[in-house]
Amino acid sequence: MGPFSFCGAGVFALPPYPWERGFVREARNARDLVRRSSCVVLGDLDGGVRRYALPHRIAGRRLVVSEQPLYLRRCLFSAAQGPLPPVLALFSPGLEPRPLAEDPLTPRFPGPFAPGRYVFFLRRMPSRRDACTLLGGWQGLYPVVCGRTVAIEGYGFCEFDGKTIDELAAVLRSLIAS
Repeated sequence: MGPFSFCGAGVFALPPYPWERGFVREARNARDLVRRSSCVVLGDLDGGVRRYALPHRIAGRRLVVSEQPLYLRRCLFSAAQGPLPPVLALFSPGLEPRPLAEDPLTPRFPGPFAPGRYVFFLRRMPSRRDACTLLGGWQGLYPVVCGRTVAIEGYGFCEFDGKTIDELAAVLRSLIAS
């Protein structure tokens, strides 16, 4: 596949973003993560993935951007005016072949995420109303297991760990108000 992919009726599918940079930590703390987010949502990934190969190579691997449908279950915070679409397009950078889990490139270029329910701290992307990417990479992803959030070790913030969705919503409101 070439550097540009099109889908639908001539709509550019891959939003502009410095994909070759990968995900980088952006937030200093939990409050900063919330304030930098366009929205925080509870949503589901079902395993569907569309890939866009780019002409860049990183450490001898091809840069590939994945697009996954993110089915919105609940919006916990939105800085934007108006409702979010029921299905968002989640974009994430990855490499092919995929590096091993312990490779230092993996956190920057995770590729598509596993199916499941998560809380996402998102940055909306220009050019498509439904396009978004994780804010700060792993900092902005919290799996939901048995109804509670899980902060990914070394990346997630303890303020968001082990919370029910209602508890997390209260924490978000508190951080936004402070």
